Amino acid sequence: MKTQIVDNKVINLIDFQKSKRLKTEEVATRLGISTSLLYKLYKGERNLTDELVEKIQTIMFEESLQQSGQIERVRKQKIEVNKPDALIVSIDTSEVLEEYINTHGNRFTRVDGETIIEVPLLNYEAYARYLDEISEARIYESEKLVTFVVDKFDPAFHLAFKVYGDSMNGGRLNDTPDKAIVLGREVDKNLWFDGGLKIDKYGYGWVILTDRNILFKDIVSLDKSRGIITCHSRNPSPEYSDFELSLREVHQVFKVLKRIF
Repeated sequence: MKTQIVDNKVINLIDFQKSKRLKTEEVATRLGISTSLLYKLYKGERNLTDELVEKIQTIMFEESLQQSGQIERVRKQKIEVNKPDALIVSIDTSEVLEEYINTHGNRFTRVDGETIIEVPLLNYEAYARYLDEISEARIYESEKLVTFVVDKFDPAFHLAFKVYGDSMNGGRLNDTPDKAIVLGREVDKNLWFDGGLKIDKYGYGWVILTDRNILFKDIVSLDKSRGIITCHSRNPSPEYSDFELSLREVHQVFKVLKRIF
């Protein structure tokens, strides 16, 4: 029988779950993965991705701060999830302000109970340069930055996109018109076939980056055996018909979280 080797970070996560008396489903939800994938990680059948390592470290780090009562007193300090000892806590409580910059360069700031993310805006004109930069450094620097109010700090890569056209505007509340700006959170490639591209009938859609262009669509089906997704537009006009797209042609997929009109 082949012995599976479990990463030390996974062992730490198992110990963390036991010490906090958490259910496996709760840990999987906090990590943003399926329960089945978490079981595979625990058994050593799947390897950790960089994104999951960051999430594990962030969860444990925030938990330690909450226990010590320090999380509400952090001000204007850069928190690197891979260097928790770099955190400096100020005892000045006149203005509660926390700042966190993830490894992708996304800046999160918490002010007056709200968490604000600052992200680069990617447009069609800069797409070729973006593909070059992101393939080398995994960090994209844009001349224009936009901000959104989000729920929490997040180690995943976030990017903003400008919408061109009305293909995702069918007149409903969650539809998005031309010239809107949307915030996307990248889905790790290792999760595409394991719940990452879950069909969401009530969301805002997905931004899909291919070899040639930027697509803003709904994903209405995933054929795992062929590696094919079906892309759907919300505008009922005949020109916006559904089409299939091979994931081999896709560089990145972003789940749309927020919009600015």
